[in-house]
Amino acid sequence: MTYDASSPGAIAYMTVAREIARRGSGEITNQLKDGANTA
Repeated sequence: MTYDASSPGAIAYMTVAREIARRGSGEITNQLKDGANTA
């Protein structure tokens, strides 16, 4: 079995992983405190 980082499945997985990490980082809370309502 090989791993292709440019495959659609790998890209989708990384996109979701980044979103989960971003949500867990408190970035949205920080944006709301600064007055930017982009959530």
